[in-house]
Amino acid sequence: MSWEIVTGIFSLTAAFVSVVTIAVKINRALVLLESAVERLDRHVLAQKSLNERHDELLTRLDKRVLLLEAELKQMKDSFNYEGKTYVT
Repeated sequence: MSWEIVTGIFSLTAAFVSVVTIAVKINRALVLLESAVERLDRHVLAQKSLNERHDELLTRLDKRVLLLEAELKQMKDSFNYEGKTYVT
């Protein structure tokens, strides 16, 4: 009867160790995932500020291109004399 008790205690201990091992692995995975999400969040915030700067720059450049196109059109219209175009 004592061997049955020892075997039972050993089985319960092995089951407990298996459950604790799985719980530790899951906890480690969650900690690593949380760390990765925090790094990703910092990266997204940094990228957002870069994107805002680039968007502002592109907006200014787009306005400059529109002004230059309007100026070019006005110049072409002014050189169009009697149906003859002097600027291509």
